[in-house]
Amino acid sequence: MTTTKFSQPARNASAAPPLWRQPRAWLFFATLLWVVWAWRTLPEVPFHPDESTYLYMAQDAHQLFREPLGLSFHDDGSIDEHYRLVNAPLTRYLVALGLALHRQPALAHDWNWSVSWEANVQAGSVPTAGQLTAARQVTTLCVALAGLLLALTAYRLSRRRALAFLVLGGFLLNPLVLLHGRRAMMEAPMLLGIAWVLWELSAEQISPWRLGLALSWAVWAKYWAIALLPVALWGVWRYAGCEHNRCRWRRMVVVVVWLAVSGFALQPVLWLAPWKAAQAMFARRFAVTATQQAAFRAVLPAYVPVNPWQRFALILGHLYIAPLAYLDLGKYAPALENAIAAYDVHVWAHWGRSLAAAAVQIVLLFVGFGSMVWQALRQPQAQGVRLFMLAAAFQWGLLLLSLPLAFQRYALAALPFSLMWEAWGVWQLWRWLPRRKSKQAA
Repeated sequence: MTTTKFSQPARNASAAPPLWRQPRAWLFFATLLWVVWAWRTLPEVPFHPDESTYLYMAQDAHQLFREPLGLSFHDDGSIDEHYRLVNAPLTRYLVALGLALHRQPALAHDWNWSVSWEANVQAGSVPTAGQLTAARQVTTLCVALAGLLLALTAYRLSRRRALAFLVLGGFLLNPLVLLHGRRAMMEAPMLLGIAWVLWELSAEQISPWRLGLALSWAVWAKYWAIALLPVALWGVWRYAGCEHNRCRWRRMVVVVVWLAVSGFALQPVLWLAPWKAAQAMFARRFAVTATQQAAFRAVLPAYVPVNPWQRFALILGHLYIAPLAYLDLGKYAPALENAIAAYDVHVWAHWGRSLAAAAVQIVLLFVGFGSMVWQALRQPQAQGVRLFMLAAAFQWGLLLLSLPLAFQRYALAALPFSLMWEAWGVWQLWRWLPRRKSKQAA
């Protein structure tokens, strides 16, 4: 079989290289080393008050086994029910898992943004070092798996180990990932979900069961990932190995059923009154967003983008130029000043965050983007690249159309795609330079 430079050739199982020569083994080993280092430096990551909220919500996992119907919708106006209606459910269970493995209790009191830092400390709303470490280790593992799956996706799409290592290093050593991804919040599970979906979409023959599971993880980690649902359905329809439409429909149903059943199982708030609870979910979510936008519009209008061009500029700015946003608001900055200063001393905390570095990275991004578009359009066998670009179009499209606030961590949903384009751009320039030199020599 003849293949192009970036096609996916068939593998010869009988001629498989030894384990130590396989790129996957080295990618796994590099990821494992990163996990050891990332866990050792976890205490240096500055605290975010939202981490208290997720440690507090972890109580739901314990109640799920004692009194599950107590988590259902009662419209009682409690803060616990508000969180169940507004936030995606997966992170609270992952945090609870980390706490259980370390035999740590969930946080007894939620963070109160309306009072001072000292008042929250007195109320018991600041987690202990043991609670924070237990939860952060789980999210850090999510980051590691996300980086590994992105690197494996790059290798599957290009068959170039150098490109795979570029993606792995670019992701795991990205300052945004090292900060936001290692906190006990929903960004790390979301990144893992997106990377998992991209890995499943890059397969030569897509499994609807595995893709449905990956999509469910992504969506119930953070609702932004719902943008990938149309891509998953198209991938199953087109590349799941079916010759007849009836088979294709069945496999699409598998993906949708996975998403629906897992969402219902993870959200006991839906169990007794699913229709009323679902209506309350949409109403509360939109109300929270509108309230936040109104509050920021009154004091910081630049934090409320109003059109896709502003959102595009904000996303690129957060990904490449803006300093790390240790806090979304400056209210508690004095209490965290020393922790932030100690973290910011490290070179890895902010490398690449300059105008010059941003210019280089953005050029690489557009070179890689153009190269992948060309490959998707011109190479019939590049189905994985086509689905990757389609996923990027839908995920970026949702962000550009609906990004509500200019929080830096919101931009992380676009990061896996931009890093892949940057790595692809590096590889394309590396291939292009020898050709240019040879032409000049001739």
